[in-house]
Amino acid sequence: MEETKQVRVRMSAVTAEFLEEYRERERLSGIGPAIDHIIRDYQEMIKKQWDLNYINRSVSKQIEQELTTFWDEQITKSLFPLRKSVQQTDLQTQVLIELVQALMQTESIEDIIPTTEYRPSFLETAETAVKLRIDQRKQHKHSDEERMTHK
Repeated sequence: MEETKQVRVRMSAVTAEFLEEYRERERLSGIGPAIDHIIRDYQEMIKKQWDLNYINRSVSKQIEQELTTFWDEQITKSLFPLRKSVQQTDLQTQVLIELVQALMQTESIEDIIPTTEYRPSFLETAETAVKLRIDQRKQHKHSDEERMTHK
């Protein structure tokens, strides 16, 4: 049996009434055991709260690890084709710049007229053709995606 110590305490009437009701409800022998019981319950609640905080931290850490793994595996993999496409576009752009520079040197062209000053019809034709090609690819891609969703 636990060692007990006798003490005198002053408490509000509300607290004394609560302890008496608690003692009766829990069928305890007196106010002292009621206080002991309340303190034991409180200590268990604190331990459970600590356990919940620990679980919360553990679950949060696990979710973070899963999301990091998902990001590394899925998103990076999904971005790979885009990265390759950008690299290919950059390569093609650099090749075109080199070809234009070679043509300008061959033709002894020293300067150009910017498109803000003169916009030739062949430039508009080229832009229209490229925009049309891009729109057709988008439509083709969207129809492929729709077919995949309806399967």
